[in-house]
Amino acid sequence: MSVLSGIRSKIEWGYETVTNYLPGISSSDKKLASVAQQVITAKEGIVSASLANKKKRFHPLTGSCAPQLIHDFFNCAFVIFTTMQVALPKISSLTPFAIASSAFGFVGSALNIIVGVVTIREAINCFRNGDTAKGIRLLICGLGLVMLGVFMALTSIAAVASLGGMAAFFAANPWIMPILLLVFMLPLLQEVLKDFVAICRKEDPYSKMQLGQMQNLLEKDIINWKEVRRCLEDSELNVETIQKESNSTKALVDCVEKLQKQMGPEGAVNAMKVLKAILEEDKDEAIKQVKSLRGKASSWKRVQYTRLAQQILFIASFILSIVALKSPKAKIFEAVDNGLAFGGMGIPLVLDGYFPFLRNVPIIVPALKEEDLKEA
Repeated sequence: MSVLSGIRSKIEWGYETVTNYLPGISSSDKKLASVAQQVITAKEGIVSASLANKKKRFHPLTGSCAPQLIHDFFNCAFVIFTTMQVALPKISSLTPFAIASSAFGFVGSALNIIVGVVTIREAINCFRNGDTAKGIRLLICGLGLVMLGVFMALTSIAAVASLGGMAAFFAANPWIMPILLLVFMLPLLQEVLKDFVAICRKEDPYSKMQLGQMQNLLEKDIINWKEVRRCLEDSELNVETIQKESNSTKALVDCVEKLQKQMGPEGAVNAMKVLKAILEEDKDEAIKQVKSLRGKASSWKRVQYTRLAQQILFIASFILSIVALKSPKAKIFEAVDNGLAFGGMGIPLVLDGYFPFLRNVPIIVPALKEEDLKEA
């Protein structure tokens, strides 16, 4: 019996080894690959539409991009202006400088309110997509910007209209603005730290796909496609889990939407292309899409590091601004504070300009629905 069982185990091992390497796509894999292509086509159309309407994106008041970029430029200019006030106190009393200071206050308040409204709009889009966590974060940030804009407007009005009581209140409570900024920055800080910790623990969506190991397996002369699939076991793209669902179409739609929340719409579409290539056992296409996804993973991680650096600069700036209120060396602290603030406010220029889906206030792409595939 022991001899027969040994022979049987060897036969089973040989069969499994051969079937792992021999080409042959099951009907369930073909069906899932077909549905994956429908999802890719539909989602790519939605993403392209979100970027294609440049008039809508770059409208100075209601666009998803222009108000943020104008806001970023203005913030940098405002920090330079306040630095000049600290470095050259004599010119602060000059009439042109006082007028310019009031103008900065009014423009800054208007921009904060506009960007706040845009942020609230994106928060509503998040809620529509079912992304409650990001929706709450954007809603708090948006309301914070609107409140900050109102506060700045009141400060400027008090200075220009010579409203002594109001001006005296703001002068006696200079901590109000830094505290407001900190409170409304906390949800963003929590989101950034969460992503940073996930990267460090290799629990972010890209690390879970084991893309490096997957590429190594795909570049072998003989590919074991079961081993390639195992690289996806801990991710949203677990093939066995998807195929166990009674409705594979709904399962893939839900999958791409979960990935969009985690890595952005472009990364989600690329990940679906990787899945499709693996299901079809297309070596060249799989390698191409894995390399592309690894590139997006690097960009995504750099954006998270950059966002964290921005928050660190803002926190350091906040601490110094509070210290400067009571310190005899206030000017030194204010100068360093302005330098840190300039760095923190300069970072969004890059994020807002080059990463519309990954920045602090991203373009929220509408969610894909199962009926969208039926219509297509």
